[in-house]
Amino acid sequence: MRRILVIVILLVIYGSLYPFDFHSRHLPASPLWILLHSWVPVLDRSTVVDIAINVLIYIPVGLFGSLVLGPFRAILLAAALSAGIEMVQLFDRGRLCSTFDLVSNITGGAAGVWLARGYGKSMTRLLGKSRTLLRPSPALLLLCCWIAYQVFPLIPALRLYPLRVKITALFHPSSFSLLQMGTTTFEWLAVARLLEEIGFGAGALSLLMLIVPGRLLISARSFTWPELTGAVAAWVVWNGWLAGEKRRSSLLAWLGVAVLLCRGLVPFQWQSQATPFSWMPFAGFLNGDANWSALVFFEKSFLYGTAVWLFFQSGYPLVIAGLGMAGLLAGIEFLQIHLKGRTPEITEPVYTLILAAFLHLLDSADRNKLAKH
Repeated sequence: MRRILVIVILLVIYGSLYPFDFHSRHLPASPLWILLHSWVPVLDRSTVVDIAINVLIYIPVGLFGSLVLGPFRAILLAAALSAGIEMVQLFDRGRLCSTFDLVSNITGGAAGVWLARGYGKSMTRLLGKSRTLLRPSPALLLLCCWIAYQVFPLIPALRLYPLRVKITALFHPSSFSLLQMGTTTFEWLAVARLLEEIGFGAGALSLLMLIVPGRLLISARSFTWPELTGAVAAWVVWNGWLAGEKRRSSLLAWLGVAVLLCRGLVPFQWQSQATPFSWMPFAGFLNGDANWSALVFFEKSFLYGTAVWLFFQSGYPLVIAGLGMAGLLAGIEFLQIHLKGRTPEITEPVYTLILAAFLHLLDSADRNKLAKH
């Protein structure tokens, strides 16, 4: 329970300070004085939405804080956390320091404490039962990478105008990508296999599919029709056939290879002039935009790691699966030397080897823990 509380606090800090664009600033008074004298001048629809968001965000703080620290300390935690964040926001561009937010956050914390009084015992029993399902394992790590890729940056966007813009864009698609649909289908089938390995029931896949339309409510995220079509196709294939197929891990592993080959060789436009090969690992991550780099990191962690894991589930040792997948990606990168619009680099095979080694360590630790029990 303490770990959950720490995770909740870290998520609140992340969501409140993102995108961490800090700057120096001369303040006319102390941060605490500014906080206590910064009420919202007008109570309009936008302010009401902000109140609702602030209350909802701090309900988990009060809930898990009450279960760990007790009711009174949980409310103090919510107040201290909110006040500290509000004062730090004075130095974060695009953020505002507001007493109104502080009161809303404390109200959310109090609501969480009230929920803990009524449902705390039931939640404790539920978390105790789910502990075996959510034990650290390769399957859980890969599933977390996929979820992070789907919902990053985890910042809610509940304003009506951006939502209208996103919905309007859905009804005016520029094109339909078969490659994107195929990739999404593989991803969802792999997610279904991961859920099965962890021990979740058949309904978990259907529940997770709410993420696709749910991205409309996340800042700077949406979904495309190929993604939605691929998700539905995967649900039909998994529930109609693949879930009962004994060789499902092997079939998915080779489907993953086909997807990686297509993604790596598109647009299949060969050129005689060679593109320089970059031998500097992770140069693209370090030099690119932070948001873009995070999305690419989560996506590739899921794709490459799951491909290795699926071959491992098919009967191959993790070492062989990792080396084989790294070799495949290295071959794709070298072919990209003569592909138009591609930037060949060593990052993919190197990162795949790191992932395989980490999955091996995690699998060994998981097996040892199960053997002790």
